[in-house]
Amino acid sequence: MLGPKCFRFSYHMSGKKVGKLDILLQVRRQQEDYLIWQKTGDQGNRWIQGSIGIGYTGEFQVENKM
Repeated sequence: MLGPKCFRFSYHMSGKKVGKLDILLQVRRQQEDYLIWQKTGDQGNRWIQGSIGIGYTGEFQVENKM
């Protein structure tokens, strides 16, 4: 993708043993990923809408890591 963009997503994190959800930005031709959003633990038994403004204007990918 080419930026800037707004990345919108839904997540559901319910329960005592819920870990964390990371959203990472992977920039083309760079080995390192950049953490751009994170949630940890129980967020309630419901779907939640999330959005992240991405101001980077080059080529990139968005990844999730659980």
